[in-house]
Amino acid sequence: MTSLVNIKCTTSREQLAEFREMFNLADKDKNGSISKEQLGDLLRTIGINASEEEISMMVGEIDDDINGRIGFDEFAAAMSKRICPNYSITQVNDAFRMFQEETEAPQGHITYDDLVKALTENGTKTLTE
Repeated sequence: MTSLVNIKCTTSREQLAEFREMFNLADKDKNGSISKEQLGDLLRTIGINASEEEISMMVGEIDDDINGRIGFDEFAAAMSKRICPNYSITQVNDAFRMFQEETEAPQGHITYDDLVKALTENGTKTLTE
């Protein structure tokens, strides 16, 4: 069993309220669940143009009871994971090792310049200090 980094992360009432608002926005027929089509509409509303295949994969990952629809509990759980993911010790160590090869920072530390370099070289186009 892989050990997970235990960062005390809980979903606040405010975040749950935001999740509920998003869920209700997507649940246009007000039946208490989101269909694949409704998820696609929600994603497009927030500027994510996912393919039908990508949307189907998302539903498959989120739909714990395998009924083809996403209930609020499933939706909230998926959103919570995006806010506070669990990383294995190995994943965290591997991420730090990437920096250790090229940095002069002490073991287990990352310099600001190395962090900026990593972020700008891996997809983040602009950073503000």
